[in-house]
Amino acid sequence: MISLENISIGFSEKVLFDNLDWRIPRGSRIGLVGNNGTGKTTLFRTIVGFVHPDKGNITLPRNRRIGYLPQDLIELKSNIDLISYLKEKSGIAKLEHSLKACEEHLTSLSAESNKYQAALKKYEKITNLFEHRGGYTFSTQAHKVLKGLGFREKDFTRRCSEFSGGWKMRIILASILLSSPDIVLLDEPTNHLDTESLEWLEGWLLNFTGTIIVISHDRYFMDKLMTQIAELAHQKLTIYQGHFSYYLKEKVKRLELLQKQAKNQQDKIAKTEAFIERFRYKNTKAAQVQSRIKMLEKMQTIKIDKAPKKAAIYFPKCPRSGDKVVS
Repeated sequence: MISLENISIGFSEKVLFDNLDWRIPRGSRIGLVGNNGTGKTTLFRTIVGFVHPDKGNITLPRNRRIGYLPQDLIELKSNIDLISYLKEKSGIAKLEHSLKACEEHLTSLSAESNKYQAALKKYEKITNLFEHRGGYTFSTQAHKVLKGLGFREKDFTRRCSEFSGGWKMRIILASILLSSPDIVLLDEPTNHLDTESLEWLEGWLLNFTGTIIVISHDRYFMDKLMTQIAELAHQKLTIYQGHFSYYLKEKVKRLELLQKQAKNQQDKIAKTEAFIERFRYKNTKAAQVQSRIKMLEKMQTIKIDKAPKKAAIYFPKCPRSGDKVVS
């Protein structure tokens, strides 16, 4: 369970989140949506720990492994080859080094000594972790993931720094998928993928049993994978239990209801203000006037998002071609 409680974050004079709450059960598949500038990426970075809230608490599962793919292009300057880089990022290289060090230490000790037994327990612990993290099959899995994301076998020995920006994003994505994550946060993952790679990623994510949260403008991608949509608006989150197409329809229904509620509220405000103005100076109505003034002060105005502006493009009719096309 990921829990965000009363999260508030602001930059300069702009408030992104105001007492935002979010409960994310394990295994959730959530699409995070909202207008540009509402703080979707900031919310991701807050969960990862890159951004600290001004107020509120974040609770994450113990010993969790979070894989985070940022939207911005990453400057990957590593001069090691692709497979070695993936081993390093997944933690497999470190475990291999620890295993080798333990083996060398064991050979230097007497099998009858207490130190040998302690070293053997440590070796068994690291071996179990190495196996649990897929260390023995890592190279096979790495080849499978890289091919799925569009890399060729001859790319496996290339240095990471040689790849272009879009391919570097695929390298980072591969490192996330191979890191045995419990939680995957993907910010616009489809931007640098072709159709085949995208289909492969969809298949991988559908088989993933951990928690997935995705920011994406690709509605088809969201429809295939997401079972819940979380919309950021007015510094709060609204949850829709369903895929992206359901969210679009349900949002229209909720908006129509909200518009009716807003109209009723404005009518009530207008009547209340008229009453206050009419009886403001009458002593016999003083208590009622003050009561209505306090009511207006406490009233939370219903806010409705403005519809985004649509571009109007005019295409003039093409001139008629001549009667003779070929002679």
